Amino acid sequence: MGNENIGQELLKYAKEDGLTVRGALLDLFPYIYAVSDRMSTRKVSEWLEQKHDVKISYSALAKALQKADGYIQETVSKFYGDAAVLDYYIPSGMSYTGLDVLASRSLCNFLRIEDPLHDSSGFAKDVLNGLEGSWFALPEKYRDACMVVMREQHKQERKQENEEGD
Repeated sequence: MGNENIGQELLKYAKEDGLTVRGALLDLFPYIYAVSDRMSTRKVSEWLEQKHDVKISYSALAKALQKADGYIQETVSKFYGDAAVLDYYIPSGMSYTGLDVLASRSLCNFLRIEDPLHDSSGFAKDVLNGLEGSWFALPEKYRDACMVVMREQHKQERKQENEEGD
């Protein structure tokens, strides 16, 4: 399923009764973030309303973009655990980590197909399969922003572990 299909499904979901502007923003934010350097918030707002009957004011979009770190952190909290799960199953001595898997669709696909992970339960395989329809469905620009946060979080955790080990 391509990003376009997922984005369209999100737009359809956003039009359903009872969905708040906040809910629509949560679902659509990665896509809004990805186009924010090419379209003004006014144009995005107009496009959403004209093409998909989704009413989010340009000022709400601008506020959301000003608070992008919060949205990104929310996404990071959803996927950082997946990287930790993959770290657990990646055999020691391998040259990649769970974060590397999140950073590379080709590495993720390789691991899904070749299955070099020590995972008799199939849990890691489920995580890898789930990433295709969720993490890798997000726009690349948004994933890149999330990866910066995840790598920094990982670095801070390693630093804290080293300090505690001394």
